[in-house]
Amino acid sequence: MKNKFLMLMVVGLIFPLGGIGFSGLANIYDTGTVTETDPDNTIVLTSVSDGLENGFNFFVYFDALPNGWAVEYSREVRVQLMNATLDYMETGKIDGEMASYRTSDYLTVRKKMLGLSIPFLAKASIYLGGGINQHNSTIPSIDLLTDITGAIDFENLYAGFDFETIGLGDIMDKIDKHSTKAQGLHIQASLQAKLLMLNTFINAKYTFIMDNDKMESFPGLTIGFAYGI
Repeated sequence: MKNKFLMLMVVGLIFPLGGIGFSGLANIYDTGTVTETDPDNTIVLTSVSDGLENGFNFFVYFDALPNGWAVEYSREVRVQLMNATLDYMETGKIDGEMASYRTSDYLTVRKKMLGLSIPFLAKASIYLGGGINQHNSTIPSIDLLTDITGAIDFENLYAGFDFETIGLGDIMDKIDKHSTKAQGLHIQASLQAKLLMLNTFINAKYTFIMDNDKMESFPGLTIGFAYGI
């Protein structure tokens, strides 16, 4: 019995059923130049996208399904730096950097199309698949800045407002409050390389936004590492 238990442990290490991992990611997502004016025409906020989103994700996967099928869930966080100009009445203009913020959930079903292996050591597989996704996206806005600063006007920003006095938790709550929600579909091509319990993933996918005209479809690339379990 002891020998059988040890054998099962060895087989589990060499042939993991799935795993957990982290990836760095990059998306091409250009929101262009956005200019917003308040109802009283006293505040103008202009933000210019650099066309790229960067971030990270956490994912779990199960790739021991029959006939080469696998399931993967990914939670992604992305930030895009934007050049911004704030013009408030006669106080003048100030330039600086702001950021858009996006969180996404992806559920992907994929199928192994090609596999290569060195027995008991390494494997490499190419997968194709697709699935569903949902997103919360926030871009700089006058309402968001007003909510964060708690100011009736923007004079606090010109005076050098200290955002650290608010607290990260409160800021994230306000970012979520002003977010735009969307759902979509995606297609994905993956390269998965295994060496015992260690896995390397390269995923290229295209996300189709289905139900929100404020968000556009976009391509993305993730490169990450996982530990097989």
